[in-house]
Amino acid sequence: MRRAAIAAIVAALAALTTGSAVAGGTASAAPGQPPDINVRRNLAYKKVGSTELKLDAYIPSGGGTRPGVMVIYGGGWVLGSKELSAPLARAVAEQGFVAFAMDYRLAPFHPYPAAVEDVQASVAWVRDHALDFGLDPARIGSIGGSAGGHLSAMLATLGHGPRDQGSRIQAAASWAGPMDLHPEQFGPDAQVYVHAFLGCVDEPCDPATIDAASPIAHVDPSDAPILLAQGEEDELVLPQQAVNMANALEGAGVDHQLLLLPNAGHDERLIGPVQQPSFDFLHRQLGGTDPGSPTGIGIDDGGGLLAPTVAIVVAGFVAGTVILAFRHRRRMRY
Repeated sequence: MRRAAIAAIVAALAALTTGSAVAGGTASAAPGQPPDINVRRNLAYKKVGSTELKLDAYIPSGGGTRPGVMVIYGGGWVLGSKELSAPLARAVAEQGFVAFAMDYRLAPFHPYPAAVEDVQASVAWVRDHALDFGLDPARIGSIGGSAGGHLSAMLATLGHGPRDQGSRIQAAASWAGPMDLHPEQFGPDAQVYVHAFLGCVDEPCDPATIDAASPIAHVDPSDAPILLAQGEEDELVLPQQAVNMANALEGAGVDHQLLLLPNAGHDERLIGPVQQPSFDFLHRQLGGTDPGSPTGIGIDDGGGLLAPTVAIVVAGFVAGTVILAFRHRRRMRY
């Protein structure tokens, strides 16, 4: 019953966050307008036990082969679904990319490395099925905010060798994504999310796990270029995280771009100013046909990547409820 109640809260938050942006289709594009988007929903990309993880593909009309972008929702690693990515995924597809929005397993019931392994599996799956989507398997990038920004950066930094094979990517954009999961790198209100993700709800976090889960610990010259966007007023993921990550990328000779926005926190104020620069960055790194007309999800719509303040409060409540349920379940075992 407790877990069902949590699921209901998560579903309600998802509905509030996506709003009308998920409903309806896209009309045929007029000359000079973004292309019509064909959405293929609920494609199973991985099976874990009896659970199928699914993704949605947003495919621009017009045929041909296009680069792809994985769109990863936020939610503190503890809540959300691929539906939260719908507004941004559609905007990315309107830019001429094939966009993919995936579900991934959530903490604390599925702590690190579950979410990382899932987004990696989604990249490998779309690469293996590239012909089905008109996707160029050699040109795949990612974009995400908050926890999704962390997972986007993990895709960019994990692995070695060619970036056009397996789960490797060619470029990433991270909006307010945690780069270093050491506790001192976060504001006090973020601790509950980090502990849930790292699987250290009732005990000190393992230093080796913290490093393994931190993109900054994986930086090397083979990494994909990364755009880092961060609000200077962010009290959850401290702005110095993005600065430190940019310095690490600079030291490794990895192409990157750092956008620090004054008067923006861990919320929708960051979205409007950085979405088009992020699209431009992905175009430079991945190529493809730029439709030439700016599109976006709007400054008042976080697209499931960065939530308005009310959603952050609700997310914190959900995280606390989930962790209490997790602790209760662990006690019942003993």
